Amino acid sequence: MNRFTPAQIPENAILIDVRDELEAMASPLEVLAGQRSVIRAPLSDLEDGVTPEIPKDAQVIVICGNGSKGELAGAYLQAAGANNINVLEGGFRAWKREFEGENTLEFRILEINNIRDALALQSKLELLPGVRMAGVGSDGLTVLRGVTTLEQLKLQLNLLGFSLEA
Repeated sequence: MNRFTPAQIPENAILIDVRDELEAMASPLEVLAGQRSVIRAPLSDLEDGVTPEIPKDAQVIVICGNGSKGELAGAYLQAAGANNINVLEGGFRAWKREFEGENTLEFRILEINNIRDALALQSKLELLPGVRMAGVGSDGLTVLRGVTTLEQLKLQLNLLGFSLEA
């Protein structure tokens, strides 16, 4: 089985969404799929031997939540006779991050020198627009995920009374 990044997914690929029903309803794959065909086949169904009808010559990309169950789902599909099965590296979350332009920023906050200050700043950072997740260590080392840029972040931190070392 090959692994594809979100950018490598061919336009004519058939996407097999193996996430459970709640995940699929909360974040529909169709939002990212564009014109690609999406087939729902929860991993639990594949484990029970229920497999979807897949055209023999189709290029198939298996998509789970974060990439960890895609290989298993792909193995079930191959055992059922499907050909050209591939897995999306990082799953739906990776594709969503790329689609939304999410990035990871690492920097050091100069004014942080204890865990209490780190936790307080982490709470404030996670409330900022464009920030999905923040982690701040007692040494000021910060990892941030979201769609914000380093320049936007510098402005926000200055308003909060902090400066950063990129």
